[in-house]
Formats: sequence, structure tokens, C-alpha cells
Amino acid sequence: MAETTRPEKNSGNDFQEVPNAHYPFWSRHPFFLNYELAALALGKEPETLRRAALKPEYQLHPVIVEYSFLLKLVDRAQLCGDLPEMISPDKGVEWLDRFELPCSNDFRGLVARYHPAPNWPKFSEEMFTLAFEKARHVTELQAELKRLQEEKTGDIEEFKAWATDALQLIKEQELEIDQLCEKLTESEAEELKAEAADAANDNQEIGALLSLADLDPRAVLSFQKLIVGAAMSSCEYNPFEAGSEKRAARKLEGLLDEAGISLTSKTIEKILKDATVRLHEVGLLRNWK
Repeated sequence: MAETTRPEKNSGNDFQEVPNAHYPFWSRHPFFLNYELAALALGKEPETLRRAALKPEYQLHPVIVEYSFLLKLVDRAQLCGDLPEMISPDKGVEWLDRFELPCSNDFRGLVARYHPAPNWPKFSEEMFTLAFEKARHVTELQAELKRLQEEKTGDIEEFKAWATDALQLIKEQELEIDQLCEKLTESEAEELKAEAADAANDNQEIGALLSLADLDPRAVLSFQKLIVGAAMSSCEYNPFEAGSEKRAARKLEGLLDEAGISLTSKTIEKILKDATVRLHEVGLLRNWK
């Protein structure tokens, strides 16, 4: 019977050389996996080295032994939270250096170029300056908004007070007219209406002959402020928008009709235009919307 010899265990001497890592390619990656960091630390292509490490005949090769050791260290660092699952290149190099593990100077230099460490003091200073400027701008805007609100509120409150008094007076006059009409016969009421119409026509003719120049300039200006303020507040009038007078005049005409006051939109539009021009001239009208 022929003697048979038991083959010796493969020592890994026939291990084929794993190609060196292409650092310019790998250093641009946003993150590494555990085996990639271990292989790159040894200067080897990660995927090729990982496949070689799975073969039993290469387990005793020095490169595989060192790779397996580094891989266990990386896994342990991830388990204890020292390294994340997806390792950024700069974090990986910093971890290797901290534990004095192998790391190529070429790899370290390329990682520093493509993933530079942030300059936190400079970044903090820039962010503080930006925040200060934004806060100052917000403060200025708030002050300007408050000033415009107070100014607008004052004009609106002034007009509301005038409008409230005017509506109250109209209601009182309507009540007096209703009481008088009840006391008059139908013929007397018709005669009174005819006399009132004649008086209104006379007043319109007198008003047509009366020029604003004949009035107190202060009273005229107050009247014009009331008209423009009422139109801007209640009728969406924008003195800086072309054609806005017509829309506002129609709305004012409707409001006056509800109050029992007859005035055409064309007349209101003319009054509104004249008042707007005057307020522009004296600098009392600003584009605050």
C-alpha cells in the first residue's frame, strides 16, 4: 500500500497581490463603509481585498491578517458610536490617526484637499455678523411698520369719528322728516318735496359757482384729507394706481346712496382726483401700502 502524505495547510504564500487603491477616486467619495476604510488604510482596493479575505487559503497572508484586524477595530468603533455606519473620509482619517493606525500620507493629503475641515471660528463669526445684520434690519422694519400703522390708524380714527357723527346726523334728520311727513297730508307732502327739490337745485347751482379758492385753505385741505382717507380706507382706493379713482368713486357713490345722499360717481371721481393732486403737492400723501 503506497504511503500518502497529508497536504500542509496553505500558508497564503500563493496570495495574488491585491492592486493598490486609487486614492484620487476614493478620496472624493462622500462616505466609506467599514471594509472600505480598513482596505484604504492599507492602501488596497477595497472590493478586491474584501473578496480575497473570504477565501480560506488566504487567511494567513499578512495583508489579510492586518486587514481583518483593522476591520474588527472599525466594527467595534461603530458599535460603541465612535464611528458612524457611513464614515465620512475626514472622520475616518481622523479616527485612524487618533489610534495611530496605518494611513497613507497620500490618502491623508487627498482627503484633506477634498474634505477640508471647517473653520468653525470663522464660520461662527460670519454667522454672528449675518444674524446681527438681520436683527438690525428687522428692528428697523418693525419701527417703520409701527410708525406707518400709527399714522394710518390716526387718519382712519379721525375719519371714523367724522363719519359716525355724519351718519348720526343723517339718521336724526331722517327721523324728523318721517315725523313731519306723518303730520302732513299727501298733497302737502308732495308740495314740500317739490320745494325741497327746488332748494336742492338752488344749492347745487350755488355750489357750482363756489370755488375752493374762496374757502379757508386749511378747511379745504382737511376736507381733501377726509375724502382721500375715506376712499383709501373703505373703498380700496390706491392713489398710486391708474384707474383706481373710478372704482373708488363707484363704491363711494353706493355708500352715499345707502345714506340717502345723491352724488354721481363722476363728480366724486373729480373731487377725488383734485384732492389727491393737492395732497401730493403738500407732501401729505405717501405710498405706504
